[in-house]
Amino acid sequence: MMLPRYGREGPSSRYRLYQFLEVLEGCGHTCNISPLLSDKYITRFYSSGGKDRLEAVRGFLKRLTIIPKAFRYDLIIIEYELFAYFPPIFERILKLTGRRYIVDYDDAIYERYSNHPCSLIRRMLGKKIDKVIRHASAVIVANKTLLNYVAAINRKVFLLPTVVSAARYDSEPTPDHKDQFTVGWIGSPTSARYLKSMGNVFRDLIQKGIRITLIGTGIKEIQSLESLGVECIKWDQEKEIRDIKKFSVGIMPLEDDEWSRGKSGFKLVQYMACRLPVIASPVGANIEIVDEGETGLFAKTTDDWVRAVLFLQGNQADAASMGEKGYRKFRDQYSLEAVSGRYVEIINLASR
Repeated sequence: MMLPRYGREGPSSRYRLYQFLEVLEGCGHTCNISPLLSDKYITRFYSSGGKDRLEAVRGFLKRLTIIPKAFRYDLIIIEYELFAYFPPIFERILKLTGRRYIVDYDDAIYERYSNHPCSLIRRMLGKKIDKVIRHASAVIVANKTLLNYVAAINRKVFLLPTVVSAARYDSEPTPDHKDQFTVGWIGSPTSARYLKSMGNVFRDLIQKGIRITLIGTGIKEIQSLESLGVECIKWDQEKEIRDIKKFSVGIMPLEDDEWSRGKSGFKLVQYMACRLPVIASPVGANIEIVDEGETGLFAKTTDDWVRAVLFLQGNQADAASMGEKGYRKFRDQYSLEAVSGRYVEIINLASR
């Protein structure tokens, strides 16, 4: 049984759990799935940044009714934790009753509790995720930062990056002609904060005739940049790949902190799947994904970002070569087709 945090509209749940349903069922597994938070919750969060507390309560109550049913299954796959901001009582019960569960992380969720601004939450839940990890039959993580953290608590930890389907991305045609060199970013409310430091970069590039396109969903950080001349596009799952393929280069700025070092680098995977060169902050999984000078470039300062973009604009043969090399790395290491077999192996091992 899969117990994701969100419905299919939530990117982490969609790519870490839902997309493996067909793979598992094709290998003979019978799967049921029940998210904690509905698509209605995530839609409101993406459109306004606000949280639908009524939907959160409904999700909490629904999960309470689902947990007894989970005992019928050989294995339970949990995204992050069973309940947010609640002691790991139910994970402990699963452990004591001999029920096997896998927990999956693509973010440094432990940071939300151990570094929470409220001292009461730090005191009561600061070690919560450590306990969830300790009780698990196995843990799946998205990058080496998370791998190192989890391995100190539970040795049954497996590295599996967040991936997309190569077949799905390849099926969307690439525009024959891009009328203007375009720097693009795609993200959600949780990652939009990294755009705050990019204002001067965007201003300089726009003055040089370069288009900046940001794909998001009513995110305040994006809206505040529109006055600079930045193009803001509402995220649409049906158009997502088509919109990314209109970029000339994809960017992923990050801050260098513990939370950011736990990010999975998923934006880069999406860009590489579209044969785009990338520019990224040299932080966390970005360092694992980008081969500097081969599939993309790293940037730290405003000057670094501007210089990297101008290099790719002025050397489009090199940019195209980086895009092709990045695509090959994506196919080999970061595609659904490349990791599906490994995912099934992990599930089979944890089920025994």
